[in-house]
Amino acid sequence: MRRTTTLALACAAALAVTGCGGGGVKVDGKVVSGGSPYSLGEGEGININLTPEAGGTAVGGQVEKDGSFKITGLEGGGVAPGKYKVSVTHYPPAGGGKAAKGPPMPVTKNLGETWDVSSSNHTFTLDMAKLK
Repeated sequence: MRRTTTLALACAAALAVTGCGGGGVKVDGKVVSGGSPYSLGEGEGININLTPEAGGTAVGGQVEKDGSFKITGLEGGGVAPGKYKVSVTHYPPAGGGKAAKGPPMPVTKNLGETWDVSSSNHTFTLDMAKLK
């Protein structure tokens, strides 16, 4: 009985620290390019990755065709409040007007900024112009 209680308390503490179990924040936003709305071209893809500054597991999400995104964290429980370094993986569309030698390689870049996620600050704008 004592062992079960200790294990239950340890699991509860781990969930509280990591923000799992539904206690997190759902991050959302829009992608722009130089302030203008950005929508994905045919065959294009963008993933946004958030890495906790304090260490821990990174979370991410895909940008939708209309330029919107949602990052719901691991198993949809939300993102633990805190500061996150932002990186973006861009999957350019195939072809792009050049002779095809296979599909274009995805490019991952650090955005060079930190998003401070909290229950009152969970909507962000990703400017593609910063990635060039």
